[in-house]
Amino acid sequence: MNEEPNILIIEDDESTRKTLTLVLGKKGYATETARTGKEALEKAKKQSFNVALLDIKLSWSGYLTSLLDRRTAAQSGHLDV
Repeated sequence: MNEEPNILIIEDDESTRKTLTLVLGKKGYATETARTGKEALEKAKKQSFNVALLDIKLSWSGYLTSLLDRRTAAQSGHLDV
């Protein structure tokens, strides 16, 4: 049985977070959200994600992308960022 893809949404704007969660949920995707990079890293320590949608305007998005990419690649072999 295939599991639905698990997507981490990292976005500081509440309206955008809610909209992405709603739209992706209707398409059958499981989502988790994080308001900050720190919160995203904490969630990524506890579970694996297939995809991370990242607000590139977050102050440390490049650093976060690098950390998530390395961590997920080590665990599963791939992450689309």
